[in-house]
Amino acid sequence: GVAGLCADPDGSGGGAMKPVAIYLIGAPGSGKTTLMNEIVGELGGYGEEFRVCRETFANRINGRDGWVLGKHRAKNGGTDACGKAASGWFRRYIEGGGELPGLILGEGERLGFANFLEMLAEHTDLYVVYLDAGYSREARLEARDGSDCAMLGSGGKALATRAANVRDKLLEKGVEVDTVKTGDGVDYVELAQMLLGWL
Repeated sequence: GVAGLCADPDGSGGGAMKPVAIYLIGAPGSGKTTLMNEIVGELGGYGEEFRVCRETFANRINGRDGWVLGKHRAKNGGTDACGKAASGWFRRYIEGGGELPGLILGEGERLGFANFLEMLAEHTDLYVVYLDAGYSREARLEARDGSDCAMLGSGGKALATRAANVRDKLLEKGVEVDTVKTGDGVDYVELAQMLLGWL
């Protein structure tokens, strides 16, 4: 599994020849950030933040040859914290032979496009996970007060539809996508352990 494959206690690198990548997609509020935080916690926690290339940032994973794309922060984190042109710059970096770690993790809308993930699948062993919180969760998001959810109402519906469309396009192209149920009552620690156990 990932735990053995990407172990790097001295920080010297040296993961798999072809990196493993996990990317989480789903509607706003489906639990992408929560699940990512649990996955990273299982692997050793967030390390230092650095710039991969123009408009693209990542955090190292403590004790692993791995990156978490985007920025680790309470609000609007993940790849959504990268620049608007991050997918183009990161594509150039990868296709130009830029150095990659043994494990790449990501979540968020900024890099969650089908064409970007198809490219990533060509350069990594990519596992896309679609988080399905169900329509009742989406309806509750629309009714929530406060600013803790970035997208509400019709905007949230549009992003939910886009995530589902990305899933469908990737499946048509033969990219592996697993759907997991999230929302009320889900144990995200257990879910993170299950996902890592698949690899």
